[in-house]
Amino acid sequence: ARAWGWMVRPRAIRVSPIGALAAAGLAFVAASFGLRRDAGRRAGDEGQTGEFPRATGEFPAIVPVAARAPQGAVPTRFVFVAPSAKSVTIVGDFNDWDTAATPLVKHQGVWTTEVTLPPGRYAYAFLVDGQRWIADPDAPPAVGDDFGRPSSVVTVRRTDA
Repeated sequence: ARAWGWMVRPRAIRVSPIGALAAAGLAFVAASFGLRRDAGRRAGDEGQTGEFPRATGEFPAIVPVAARAPQGAVPTRFVFVAPSAKSVTIVGDFNDWDTAATPLVKHQGVWTTEVTLPPGRYAYAFLVDGQRWIADPDAPPAVGDDFGRPSSVVTVRRTDA
């Protein structure tokens, strides 16, 4: 009882403004790291390996590149017709040319995905069956490709609501 009385007794604590600012900064950093760790754990709990959701195989499927899209980002649909393909992914500037980051979903021979992109110009291509690199036949070709592979360009413009 005596120890309890000592712990609950009000006390005056004096903190300098710099000390208060330092404590607030540490609390902010600790909270930020805790939130990031929890977000990673939730992604792992859902069977995902990273921050990007994966398609479920149901149609219509939307596979956003970034779960937290920047303000002003625009949903951009990519469509590729390849009835005999076993798999199609899209690779480009927006996903660091990662061949596994953005798979397309097949429905009656048409492969689709939707990527939420900030306004800008992006080079991209489709990777068919993990081997064939194909530029989008419905988009303008990219100019000055450093890797010698065909790619296309999409320009995302801001939509004012």
